[in-house]
Amino acid sequence: MKQHGNNSKEQEDSSQGSRRTSLTEAKDHGGQSQQGSGGSSYSSGKTEGEKEQNQEMFELKSSEILTSKEQVNWDSIKAEVENIYSDLPSITMDFYQLNTINQEDILNFNKEYDNLTVIVQDENKEETLAQLSKIYDYLPKFLKSSSQEELYTSIVETKANVFKGYAKLDGEKWDEIANDVKLAIDTYSKLLSNTNIPSTKQSKISKGYIMINELQNAVNVQDKAVFLIKYKNLLEELSKM
Repeated sequence: MKQHGNNSKEQEDSSQGSRRTSLTEAKDHGGQSQQGSGGSSYSSGKTEGEKEQNQEMFELKSSEILTSKEQVNWDSIKAEVENIYSDLPSITMDFYQLNTINQEDILNFNKEYDNLTVIVQDENKEETLAQLSKIYDYLPKFLKSSSQEELYTSIVETKANVFKGYAKLDGEKWDEIANDVKLAIDTYSKLLSNTNIPSTKQSKISKGYIMINELQNAVNVQDKAVFLIKYKNLLEELSKM
């Protein structure tokens, strides 16, 4: 394991503010307009301004959690977790109204969020990230049940697997991280042969595939600083699709 000293800390700091775990992706992409069994469409019924306000409120900005332990602002993180509760009932209602998402998954999603509020009180970065990854894992499930956007659903599933690996980085669980990244590659690689994806997106998809394999190379090196750089670059690229 290589030691980078101050360089590693600088690389972590440089990535601050660039990553966030969004809990609204399934709602925004699955709930805006869906065809029901009777042919009617479902809309959230909110104005664009309200949607933007709700989305900003219902996002966990991970810039504080994803840096070194000395820089985690736990007061800010706890406040954000608590603030999300104000919008959680309406998000849950939107999920139920879609009539396509498994109700047990919705209930479990809310239970996992309850668990997050408990875990974050202990101010343990690794456990908090692990719980966040459990919550994020529900988003691909919700999207698969409610959205026709194959590209976006695959991107979210890829992110979920990559984030699982990132959550284990402090513990240096490299074998588990390798498995998570492999799952991300397996999910993402299906986009390369998907004929439903517009040809205009293919160059970005190919670039993303190269970058996700570079992340796998970083796992093989077993260097946290290298992984962080590749992780940051990959998520920025995926967000452009």
